[in-house]
Amino acid sequence: MNNTKTLCNMAWDYPMFFMFTNHFGYCCRTPKIDIDNAVLEEMGEDFFSNHPHFVKRRQDLANGIQSPDCKTCWQLEDKGFKSSRTDQGFKNFMMKNETPMNDLSYDQVHTIPNIEQSNYTNVIEIVLNNTCDAKCTYCSEFYSTQWVSEKKKHNDLHPHYVPQEHRNPRAEELFWSWYNNKTIKTVRRFGFIGGEPFIIDALYECFDKLIEIHENTNVREDKIELCITSNMNTPPAYFQKFLSYVPKLSKYFNIIIQVSGENIGADLEYVRHGVKWDRWKNNVEYLLANTEVKLSFLPCLNLLTIPRFIEYLRYFEMLCKKYGYMDIYHNIVTWPTEQSPMTAPKEFAKYFDKCIEVAERLNLAKDLYSYKHFLEWLKSTRSAILNNQSESDINPNALNFYLFFAKLDERRRTSLLNVFPEFDTYYNVGKSLAKPEPKIISIHVHE
Repeated sequence: MNNTKTLCNMAWDYPMFFMFTNHFGYCCRTPKIDIDNAVLEEMGEDFFSNHPHFVKRRQDLANGIQSPDCKTCWQLEDKGFKSSRTDQGFKNFMMKNETPMNDLSYDQVHTIPNIEQSNYTNVIEIVLNNTCDAKCTYCSEFYSTQWVSEKKKHNDLHPHYVPQEHRNPRAEELFWSWYNNKTIKTVRRFGFIGGEPFIIDALYECFDKLIEIHENTNVREDKIELCITSNMNTPPAYFQKFLSYVPKLSKYFNIIIQVSGENIGADLEYVRHGVKWDRWKNNVEYLLANTEVKLSFLPCLNLLTIPRFIEYLRYFEMLCKKYGYMDIYHNIVTWPTEQSPMTAPKEFAKYFDKCIEVAERLNLAKDLYSYKHFLEWLKSTRSAILNNQSESDINPNALNFYLFFAKLDERRRTSLLNVFPEFDTYYNVGKSLAKPEPKIISIHVHE
């Protein structure tokens, strides 16, 4: 049994409340579950910590069993990519959970009494609805209303898609009670994702609720991190609305905006269709120059990003030198597979060389946890891609890539190769595979 290969603190300490779909989950890369009102009433606040589904997942991981819920990380690791799991993260959880490992090895974790229970929460995340002003190439109707509109137009909506407008008042009541009674003393971060949070009115409703709770609960001397993940395309009216909340929220929280984006200029506008580079850049730099709001950067590496990821990192390095060093965290597309770096041609490994140089400079300039792990991630990603097929190989991944972007370009009146000419060989291999086979016509010769 090798529990080092399965243990992950996020199965214990990273709960997610899906506010508009009546779901709950642990960790953003695993399946969520329906909130059953009967189970909710039976368990009360403990529903959000120790629902049987999540208890079973923890039992599996503690026993060295690869839970199928965590297949995204297993797939990454099987191909040599770095996933989000860390041994240190689990050690930190054990200490916070008041269950120190002492001299226990990882193979003995399953012997700890009640190891499958969680008494400590590190990050709480509310998933708002899918209202969004962008339709990123690697996103879908489940996270973007712009994708909904496009797919409706072409009669292409996923058969399981339902509008995200079903709120559960009882679940919300118990969730806030659980936060106030069970987690407010220990939680490190309270986060919001969407859709695009800043243009969702429920975000500000939640801000009001958090302010109300903290005004009446004096249980901490330190501040909790309040983190909003944003595409930074926020229009002026909503941008000002958020800024008006900053003084009120700052009494109780250290506000962090986790900046989505992994390209600059025209590359950004293609990958994150609907986001305008100038607005993204201006919003980012306004916050850095004029507010105490902290920014951290969360590029989501996708196949299109790879050739000029260096330009994004150089821009990030410039911002750090001008405004102060900021965290940068790694993320990677695993779905859709047509855009996952797991399918990148091996020739693309070379694009990471200069990226690694920038990350090494950052790591030398400032001792930040995120820089060390970002550098390790870049190196492991480069090594993993070297094991892939060539861009000129007859490869079903190339075919799927071509079919995906040919359809997308036709619908959006864009051109992948005009923006990313580095994909010319790979794209055209896929195109050649998409050509219909010639029909064989039988010719009968009569003597």
